[in-house]
Amino acid sequence: MLDGDTPDEIEQTSRRFADMTSHNYITQFVDTDRIADAHIAKALGATNGIAWDIYLFYDSDEQWENGAATPHDWVHQLRPCSWAPVERLRCGDDLKAALRQQAHRMIENQ
Repeated sequence: MLDGDTPDEIEQTSRRFADMTSHNYITQFVDTDRIADAHIAKALGATNGIAWDIYLFYDSDEQWENGAATPHDWVHQLRPCSWAPVERLRCGDDLKAALRQQAHRMIENQ
């Protein structure tokens, strides 16, 4: 979605987060056609929009059928955004802490 969002950069970021949590449960991808972005936004309650710069947590047995499933939890970095609640906005150290906390919570429940 931004000039620096290349597949290589995303792969590096994904690996850094996976290393930080000591697990390989993390997937990051680029949706250049914005197909998944629109389905994810709809699953999060948007009537018209795309979801990007978001972090979604799903239970390990979650299945996507006829579109994206609603995640167990999520946070975003969307500013300004009419459909993403400000209560879920996380940036900088707050984002790192929220991702680490939710990742550990999900892993403990496996």
